[in-house]
Amino acid sequence: MNPEKLLIERVQRTYPEAKEGDILKKFEEVLRRNNLKRDLFRGDFQRKREWKRVVKEVKREIYHLLRQYDRASVQEMEDLFSQIASEYRENGFSEKCLKLHLELLSKHVSTERRGNQKDFYQRMWKNIGEPKYLLDVGCGINPFSIPFMGLKRPLYFGIEKKRKYVILDNKYLKLISNRLEPGSQVIEFKFTKRNVNVWPSLPYFDVALFLKVIPAMERYDKGIGNLLLQWAPAEYLILSGSVRAMIKRRKVFYREKKQILGMIKELRYEIVDKFQFPDEFVYIVRKVY
Repeated sequence: MNPEKLLIERVQRTYPEAKEGDILKKFEEVLRRNNLKRDLFRGDFQRKREWKRVVKEVKREIYHLLRQYDRASVQEMEDLFSQIASEYRENGFSEKCLKLHLELLSKHVSTERRGNQKDFYQRMWKNIGEPKYLLDVGCGINPFSIPFMGLKRPLYFGIEKKRKYVILDNKYLKLISNRLEPGSQVIEFKFTKRNVNVWPSLPYFDVALFLKVIPAMERYDKGIGNLLLQWAPAEYLILSGSVRAMIKRRKVFYREKKQILGMIKELRYEIVDKFQFPDEFVYIVRKVY
């Protein structure tokens, strides 16, 4: 068996979602980095120390690749936005335009949903009504979900730590500004436990979205979840988590559910609704004072 084919089998056994092209690209990078030649892997090469090191390093590289929340380069996203803008100016939210939105949303883990985007938001508003003022914490590229939310001229206020998303989001909000309340925007900010409570006052929102945000933030800054939920200036908080992990597709449902429910219980917030889609579970809570 040639080394490329064997390597693909080994890596995909651990990471089924890994693409062959990505594995082979990482293989070449590892060979160059270690000054190894492909000729070394002939005959009974599987027992060689160098081969074992290559497999280990390629797996590590693929792991970090799959952990990325964004699955496209800035240029790829900008190109998709250009197509969206062109189609929107010509035909509004046409079928083609909405398909381009879905393609862009699929480039980021937090906005990729196997369930229908429109169904997801319709179910979200079912028992609390459609919000007029919407806060989106850790929004990523979620502004591109606005056409599927079914809201009538909302005020959308997003908070995002990555500048590349903030720039892209604000271009988009400007494009569809005739469908939004003035003041709709995304601002750049990275929450930490130290800065949550030093924010200037924000207007009060109907709903604050925390979609797949709390478990992710807790991994890097334990304890920030409770502080954010207390800070959020909104009547309803919508918290979601993943059913399966980004990599290896292992179930993380019970871990993330336990984490979110623990915060809700500790803060004594009222659960007013809950539902689940293939890749995401959702709790809607109301603050109780």
